[in-house]
Amino acid sequence: GRSRRTAEGYPDENDLATWALAAQLAPQVAAVRWEAAEAFSRAGQNETAIALLIPLANDPHGGMQQRERWRVSVGQDRGAILEKRRNEF
Repeated sequence: GRSRRTAEGYPDENDLATWALAAQLAPQVAAVRWEAAEAFSRAGQNETAIALLIPLANDPHGGMQQRERWRVSVGQDRGAILEKRRNEF
């Protein structure tokens, strides 16, 4: 988790499995979703990162500034995914 973020090779498969489980067990905890999405994005799994962030971007109780931050992140990841797919063809 948090203490491993600066470790070499982060995130590895174990880190991703831990974040996936944390998000599954506590889907209502925004910090867990955000950090899990960050780990999946760093691992190049942007689709998973977006799936974790979408509920946060649509949360009417998160405050305007927080929702905008998450929307920007989701948009950046979507843009990266689209660019990657364009380059694959």
